[in-house]
Amino acid sequence: KYYSDDRFNQRIKAEDKFSIIHFNSRSIHANLNRIKEYLDDINGTFTVIAISETWQKDDCDLSFELDGYEANYINRQNKSGG
Repeated sequence: KYYSDDRFNQRIKAEDKFSIIHFNSRSIHANLNRIKEYLDDINGTFTVIAISETWQKDDCDLSFELDGYEANYINRQNKSGG
């Protein structure tokens, strides 16, 4: 189901339950600011923020963070970073 930003914001504030939001980042370095801006815009707090297609590799420095969250990740071993 899809929601407008305003409706989504109303729903997440109305419920105080376990919550997950997922972003397909298609490069965390290129799109982290857009993810942060979206989270600021909807003004929501989630139990888990899942980010896929980060395109990180083990030899890359994981130099990003989201305030209030701990990063746990597994990088892709083959092909481009995952």
